[in-house]
Amino acid sequence: MDIRPDQLHQRFPELTRHMSGDQQLVLIEYLDPRTISANHRLIQDGESFDEMFFVWLGRLSIVLNFDQQDLIVGSVGPGAWVGEIAVMDPGPACATVVAAEDSVVLALTTEVFALLEKHHPMIASLILQVFSKELASRLRASNRLLLDVLSHDDNEQLVSSPERDWIKKVGGQLTGVRG
Repeated sequence: MDIRPDQLHQRFPELTRHMSGDQQLVLIEYLDPRTISANHRLIQDGESFDEMFFVWLGRLSIVLNFDQQDLIVGSVGPGAWVGEIAVMDPGPACATVVAAEDSVVLALTTEVFALLEKHHPMIASLILQVFSKELASRLRASNRLLLDVLSHDDNEQLVSSPERDWIKKVGGQLTGVRG
């Protein structure tokens, strides 16, 4: 799969906003294009993981398990990415990611990112800045959702019961509240 810098920029404008065409060309060389079949599990919650995926085509579902029940908490499509925490801090995955349909992703492993940092520190720095902003945005959104759910009466139908229970559990873990 041949990707040109202008295509990369069009698909991932936030990621490449501050990169020159030459820097985008370098980044392309570090990305591993993969075709993923529908229902293929890319990431398994709790398993050690050291890879992330930029979605080029298709859709990926983000799944969390609560009380033996899988909850699809979101999906991402072209221009989005998943697994960036693994590149910054390899370890157990915090969610399962499944291809909701046939997809094409651009994979980036921790090992390859380390090479990018070594040989092209400016590009790696620009990527980490984008990831940091994205993670901060997700944390703010999660905090708002937790506060909304935790401050509402259990009888209110802000979210479904299993999701509300899961959110309360997570909120309790984040705040140290038990029970």
